[in-house]
Amino acid sequence: MNTMIISAFPGCGKTYISENQASYNYKVMDSDSSKFEKRDGWELEYVNHILANMGKYDFIFIAQYPKVLDLLNKNNIPFVVVAPDNSDNLSIKEKQLIKQQWFGRFLLRNNSHIKNLEQWIEELKTNYDNWTSYDHLTEHNPSELVLLKENEYLSDRIEYLYTKKEEK
Repeated sequence: MNTMIISAFPGCGKTYISENQASYNYKVMDSDSSKFEKRDGWELEYVNHILANMGKYDFIFIAQYPKVLDLLNKNNIPFVVVAPDNSDNLSIKEKQLIKQQWFGRFLLRNNSHIKNLEQWIEELKTNYDNWTSYDHLTEHNPSELVLLKENEYLSDRIEYLYTKKEEK
């Protein structure tokens, strides 16, 4: 099976697709990084876990940790980045609306896997504009960048990504 690795920003809907994969007819693994103890070198363990599952799934959803993406890139393992659209071709009003929607997602979803939700939200508030910038999202040379518009989720683009996966 040809597997596509998708590095998706929090709130894109990785867990939703994983939990409802039967309705999508895709075999999906949500490689939740919260299950890995964040100690020195954890990124290599995480990448090894991803690689061990290649060929078993249509999609493996992963977190957007720079060190993980760097390891994938250094090992010539292609991945797609999915994130909210914060591109320069949007108006300030459009960017603000997407950002507001995203923070609503952060608060309304199940966050039981996050040890300190208040600290996590603060970190997102501080870094959102940088972490969703084109330069940051393309820094590790993804094979494709998918930017989600207003009211879009990963589920709205999964068929497109499946088609791209099957073409390769």
